Amino acid sequence: MSDNHSDRSHQARILFSSAMFAAAFSASVTLLGAGEICTGNPQGTEIMMGGLTASIQSLRLAQAARDRVNKISN
Repeated sequence: MSDNHSDRSHQARILFSSAMFAAAFSASVTLLGAGEICTGNPQGTEIMMGGLTASIQSLRLAQAARDRVNKISN
């Protein structure tokens, strides 16, 4: 049973790390979109909104993974 517990914990930690990486990347896309808006590119709004949406979803996934890690470790 310990191996199963360890495997699930490891998978949840990988999921959390991946979600945090995705959140950081999408935040960069959001900043890129904001920069495009500042330079007058009309597509900057679409880029920024896509980055924000991806950031929100990534953070939700990271929260779920963190909750799973906490549940497994208790």
